[in-house]
Amino acid sequence: MKVSLSDIVLEQSVYPRVVDKKGLPYWIFAHKYYLAMKGGSVFPPIALARIKGKLILVDGWNRCIATKKLGAKEIEAEILATCKPYDDVYITALRLNTVHGTSLSPYEVALAIKKLRKKGVSYNQIAEIVHASKEVVQKMQKERTSGNMTVKHMVIPVKSHVTDSNQRILAAGSQVTLLHQLIVILKEDLLDLENKDVRKAIEEVRELINKLTMMVA
Repeated sequence: MKVSLSDIVLEQSVYPRVVDKKGLPYWIFAHKYYLAMKGGSVFPPIALARIKGKLILVDGWNRCIATKKLGAKEIEAEILATCKPYDDVYITALRLNTVHGTSLSPYEVALAIKKLRKKGVSYNQIAEIVHASKEVVQKMQKERTSGNMTVKHMVIPVKSHVTDSNQRILAAGSQVTLLHQLIVILKEDLLDLENKDVRKAIEEVRELINKLTMMVA
């Protein structure tokens, strides 16, 4: 069914991704979705929950941003009848966001584990929800509570369920993902060259690439 983009509500309390001040988790992925849509790629419907008259986003924020960028006013959506209380919305959002498209980062998974444990959810249940092993879930929780968090260096084994060939690249490992972000920024001329910090970073990248090229030559 078609839903007006203006009617969709992003409730950060039930959305598992870390968003910026503009409410955008990963602008680079929204931009890639936009390019794919512009090229004719068809994406699956977003997922919504109807609670107290509001259409709460469960999955698909990047698709919403990309669709808005195309100038559309509506988007294909599925209303999930099983999502009634907000806890159901959060858990369903976690399930969906760990098996397709842009997977949750290790940091976001760690935050989810902490939140679910506070709600009394068992380690076995959490492992099933975030598609990671029980051992990984326990390790991440232990490191977080001990103040020795190293999840940014961990690889979370997740199932991949990609519905569109144009999205496969978005489910890649963290290093490949970061490199593709840089490639898109450069190809699409998205650098803010008037920003001195950006220029400084570009110079550092140039020096590192030159050094890397000499090492692998």
